[in-house]
Amino acid sequence: MGPAVTPRSAYFVLGMPDHARVGTGPEISHSEVYYDEKLAVASIDSHYALAQHLATPEVLEATEWFVLTALIGDGVSPTYGDHFFTYSTENVEWAIAGGFTRADEMTDWLPFIFAAEDLHDHWSPGGVDHGLVPTDAKRTDSMDMSRLWFAPVMSQRVFPTAP
Repeated sequence: MGPAVTPRSAYFVLGMPDHARVGTGPEISHSEVYYDEKLAVASIDSHYALAQHLATPEVLEATEWFVLTALIGDGVSPTYGDHFFTYSTENVEWAIAGGFTRADEMTDWLPFIFAAEDLHDHWSPGGVDHGLVPTDAKRTDSMDMSRLWFAPVMSQRVFPTAP
C-alpha cells in the first residue's frame, strides 16, 4: 500500500462520439488528470487539436466534449448514486469507485478512473491492471466502502474554440 492520499477535486477532459451517428469506437481522452478546473477547461482546445490527429473528421464532428469532475483520494464518500466498481476478496465486496446514479453511466467514466488510478497504484487490487469491468454492483449493507477512492461529482459540457 502506498501513502494515503487526501481526497480532493480532480478534473478530466473527455470527448464522447455520438455512436448512433458514427458507430462504436473509443472515447477521445488523453489520460491527463487536472487538480485545477480552470486548467482543465483551458486544455480543451489542445485536447481537440490532438484529437484531430487521432480521429476521423466524421468522428470528430460527432463528438461532444465534457469536463468531468470527481473526488479522488483515500476514503472518499459517494454523494449520488448506488452503482459501484467493486472487487471481492474473502467474501467481502469492496467498492473502489462509484456512487454513480445509473449503471450505464459507469463506462463513460472509465477513462477518468483509469487515468486517476495510474497516479496511485494502491487504489486497485494488485496494482494498476485496468481489469475492472463495469458491473451493476448496487450498494448493499454488506458492501465495504472503506477502500472507495473515486466518486463522480458532475459532468459539464464544454465547447472547443479551436477550428
